[in-house]
Amino acid sequence: MKQQSHDLIVIGGGIAGASFARSMALSGCSVLLLEREIRFRERLRGEGMHPWGVEEARRLGIYDRLLAGCGHHPRWWQIYDAGVPIRARDLAATNPYGVSELTFYHPEMQETVLQLAMESPAEVRRGVQVQSVSFGERPSVVFEDAAQRVEASARLIVGADGSSSMVAKAAGFDVQADPDRLYLAGVLIESDVVPQDRVHLFPGAGGMSLWFPLGRNRVRAYGVYQIGDGVEGPFSGDRSKPKFLQFLAAQRVPAEWLTDVKFAGSLAQFGGFAR
Repeated sequence: MKQQSHDLIVIGGGIAGASFARSMALSGCSVLLLEREIRFRERLRGEGMHPWGVEEARRLGIYDRLLAGCGHHPRWWQIYDAGVPIRARDLAATNPYGVSELTFYHPEMQETVLQLAMESPAEVRRGVQVQSVSFGERPSVVFEDAAQRVEASARLIVGADGSSSMVAKAAGFDVQADPDRLYLAGVLIESDVVPQDRVHLFPGAGGMSLWFPLGRNRVRAYGVYQIGDGVEGPFSGDRSKPKFLQFLAAQRVPAEWLTDVKFAGSLAQFGGFAR
């Protein structure tokens, strides 16, 4: 088995893992970043970064590339009442950072930040399968890369590998969560009728709907709801799309937004409870 040694190993090459690995490598640390995906796929992920997060992206030195590679700036946060626009907040003019929401298509964002990490002094390995993580006298990771088995040790291992984190399990972290009542479902839509200059919020019957424009006539439509409170969820998979459109209509989303909808991805649901 091949042996390696580093100052830091980061497992997970999303926005958190890739940005952290890049920053630490630029500061002079020997960094190994491990990412499982060869190509980031269309999945339901958060695609809106609030102004304080945009400011952090600036400080990390990744904002310009995000904006150029995948970013879209809807300036306004529009609230509706029974489908009627009642209040619009100019985000850039009403926060101390002078920026609005930054939205992006999640796979494009992941490719952008991982590329930034690859351009840094960090060693980035993509398409690897982590086999085990151990925390002994010197923490180590065993992974397979192109049919080669490698054991890498480091002073510190950071897990940025999602809610089912192998690192968290290996460290014995006790995961606690709120009761799983609040859910979100979302789907990517191509539309030339949804205004792209604002995020749209529709409080409605049995929940609410949020629409995040991503630029190039793309928008991520979300439903937020509690199953059992008059909502016939769950909403997941192509067969649930008509039922999901009915839920959006109940939130008084404009009818013209829901007519002849062109779905650009799968409908999926996730828990909105804190962990």
